[in-house]
Amino acid sequence: MIAPAAARAWWSLAPLLLLQGSKPTFAELLARLDAAPEASRVAVLRGFLDGRAGVAGDLDGLRARLLLGSALLHRLDGRGALAEFQAVQRQLPPEQRVLRARALYGAAQSAELLREPELCAAALARLTTEFADLRYASYARAAQRRIAASTRVQVGRPIGELPDARDTSGAARGFRAGRPLLLLFTAANDPVARRRMRALVRAWRSGGGSRDDVLLFAMHSATPGQTTRTSEERVPDVPRVTCAGAFLDPTVLQLGVQAVPDSFLIGPDGTLLLRDPPPSRLREVARMLVR
Repeated sequence: MIAPAAARAWWSLAPLLLLQGSKPTFAELLARLDAAPEASRVAVLRGFLDGRAGVAGDLDGLRARLLLGSALLHRLDGRGALAEFQAVQRQLPPEQRVLRARALYGAAQSAELLREPELCAAALARLTTEFADLRYASYARAAQRRIAASTRVQVGRPIGELPDARDTSGAARGFRAGRPLLLLFTAANDPVARRRMRALVRAWRSGGGSRDDVLLFAMHSATPGQTTRTSEERVPDVPRVTCAGAFLDPTVLQLGVQAVPDSFLIGPDGTLLLRDPPPSRLREVARMLVR
């Protein structure tokens, strides 16, 4: 059973879902999470799981445990997150490869947070071999490179292979050889970051840069639905990625983004040309690139 305070939080957020012994669906859980404040997410998830205790073959329950692991990881509770991810790995059937890979990647992140390098390395190695066809293998390779290098990216040096990313339409986005790439990192509900992103996009476009060579990562603690909605309303009209992992997102970790707004201009040969440039400098370099 969950603690009384957690139970009260769940009931206050979902008063219609648990009446007369009914169990909320996973879609209803996502809707409640979409409306819940960040501080209540763990309680909401634990309440959902408590209401499904003892359900055999409960795939929705395991999906909820993945969300709980991620929520605990965002709170820097590595031990609690690791327990959730490992439990999901043990209980998922073999055919659920995407969910198994997601749980394994969460376990690797938790182990890194806990400073357990052997456990982290083993999880990353499994991802690159057993799940080589999934995007989590790309995340794992990026983590392996970052851990091995133990240095932040530097202007004038190759950026390295970036993790796979998909924009809000589901299209694959990333560096393309022979094309520059402007990466923007912002919190869409931060007016200062929003103004900075608008200024950079205007400078890029006025210098001749293409919107298709821009990729914006919308980073804040909202659920994916909230992130997509606010980013579409408040940030420039460029391809964007819902950064559900916030500062634990693989691309964010590889680039060493520790605060927003932040920006990176990668040259056509994969070299990092600019880091957090003023709009005037970005416009100048854009003009040089499109000559």
